Amino acid sequence: MPSAKTQAGTVEFPRVLAVRLSAVRRPWGKLTNQSDLNGLPGVLLTRKSSPNLLNPGKSEQDQAAELEVEFQRRGIVEVARFVEPETGASAYSKRLFREAFEAALTMVREQEIAVLAWWDLSRSTRRVYKHAELMELLERRNTLLLVGGRVFDAGDPQDRQMLDYMAVQNQGQVMNSRHGTKRGITFSALAGRPHGVEIYGYRRAYHPGTGQLVSVDIYEPEAAIIREVVRRVIAGESQGSIARDLTRRGIPRWRTATWYTGEIRDIVDRDAYMGQRRFVHYQTGKTDTATAMWEAIVSPEDLRLARTVLNARNAGKGGGGPKSAKYLLTGIISCGRCDHAVYGDTPQAMGRHEYNCRKCRLSRAMEPTDAVVRDTVTAWMSSAETVARLAAAATGGVDAALEAKRAELAAAQQEIEEAYSLGLSSRGLKSIEDRWLPIVDRLAREIAVEEVASRSNGWEDLRLGKIGVLPEDIAAARDILRRLVRVKLLPLGRGQRFTPEAIDIIPLGMAEQS
Repeated sequence: MPSAKTQAGTVEFPRVLAVRLSAVRRPWGKLTNQSDLNGLPGVLLTRKSSPNLLNPGKSEQDQAAELEVEFQRRGIVEVARFVEPETGASAYSKRLFREAFEAALTMVREQEIAVLAWWDLSRSTRRVYKHAELMELLERRNTLLLVGGRVFDAGDPQDRQMLDYMAVQNQGQVMNSRHGTKRGITFSALAGRPHGVEIYGYRRAYHPGTGQLVSVDIYEPEAAIIREVVRRVIAGESQGSIARDLTRRGIPRWRTATWYTGEIRDIVDRDAYMGQRRFVHYQTGKTDTATAMWEAIVSPEDLRLARTVLNARNAGKGGGGPKSAKYLLTGIISCGRCDHAVYGDTPQAMGRHEYNCRKCRLSRAMEPTDAVVRDTVTAWMSSAETVARLAAAATGGVDAALEAKRAELAAAQQEIEEAYSLGLSSRGLKSIEDRWLPIVDRLAREIAVEEVASRSNGWEDLRLGKIGVLPEDIAAARDILRRLVRVKLLPLGRGQRFTPEAIDIIPLGMAEQS
């Protein structure tokens, strides 16, 4: 079976035809759109699509039949045929690599192919930058393009202009269609209408004549399970125990009989159960909510309380929680040279624990660093006067820093929104996203961390007796320290040994203001 080399390796295509070298006329010299193509080799490509009686020729079979007629009429010898699966060719398709498309281009690039044929230019690609690469390849290899019954020469200025115009038009059609779909979804959501699959706990009623949605009604057998899950979460039961109990009792889930912890979380996080429709606004790209057309199964107060209980229960799981603490200052210490996060690890050569900045390579022995922080913070905590002064100084400091970071995040998101509104090419949008999306992700993570500190003043809680002394347990001590201080590693001079002055310990609030 013939095969073609692609970026994904050697890919075999059962529809590739055997090459009949005896039927190919060689050499053929410089080709133009007026050249005689009789006896010249051609490659035929079709992209699968559903048959449509209103648009004949759209299906893969119809595309192939029409191209075969064109090949026979012009005397072109079909040396290979590629049938592409039903994958999107637009700039918004999640699948970027198309094996059949790339294999056909590889054949043009490595072999003498006179004609490359598509039923329509939109069947090739709807990405303008991919179209530009295709045109450059065809011009360089002197390969003609057969599209819609007409032969185009990528090296001819008029043909090239026509093909480029068609490519821009194809991408514009996708953008307009996508914009219209997103706008329709947004305004449907604002009206409280559902979107997508049916939600567990509800059933949709449609008009028997028109098929339009009439209502979304509560399905009581499933709604009772949702109320039970919310009630048990509020009572403090774990997700695992609830899921196992529902599975043991044979309570049917949407399409399966087995319940998992993620489904318990999904019920608690779903706004639909309190009569809200959550959606992403097509203009701002931000998540918003609207009053749904269906009734609530649980009250907003109960659902929010369940989320609070579940979040508090899971606070120590995963990264950042006290149960996952391995080193005392993880998440508290940062680099004073480059302001990057500092991590604790054990170098293989020296065998001792260190705090290391992975950006500028600043490192410090962990044991003396932890001892300095413990001794300093313990001394502060033992002085009522110091605690009162730090509690007063910390008030509002975190909130001010949070507002600054939120403003910076909004500015970054505004840059991305403006880029989308300008209608840039896919390559231009990618450069904007590569620049700003990492900044947005970083700010979102920092804001999420500092919002925890903003909800309470750790020094004030210490003054009121809500926080005790630093325990020996690393997890418990770290949980207290993260509410009180931030630590920075300061660079030392060449050959200088460790000193306590090389550790900058800043009370929370003051650290955010600095």
